[in-house]
Amino acid sequence: MKQKQVPLDSETDKIEDTSPLPPVSLAKKATVEAVREAIAALPADFREVVVLRELQGLSYKEISEVSGVPLGTVMSRLARVRHQLDLMLAARKQRSGVQTTRERNRCAPTRCRERGLRSRC
Repeated sequence: MKQKQVPLDSETDKIEDTSPLPPVSLAKKATVEAVREAIAALPADFREVVVLRELQGLSYKEISEVSGVPLGTVMSRLARVRHQLDLMLAARKQRSGVQTTRERNRCAPTRCRERGLRSRC
């Protein structure tokens, strides 16, 4: 049975380009760069656990064995470093004038009062 041959040019118009647009790629690259800079600014103990967990995918137990610290210390350091990174990246966004999702979604007490809602802010 022979296969029908179709010229490549006729197929390219039908294939959707799903690659990110240049501005999206640039924004993503800038975000990755910001995270790398924030990680580099961390103290060595914290940088070690976040790199082992988030970049290399090690389990908490594996990180404990590699770094030679108790499992509870690994968990504590990860929680602290994640919080620290969140603060560092939020400060960076604020300096650049970009509003974070948390800031956009924050409830304004006056807006709640105007709508007759109880403010949880």
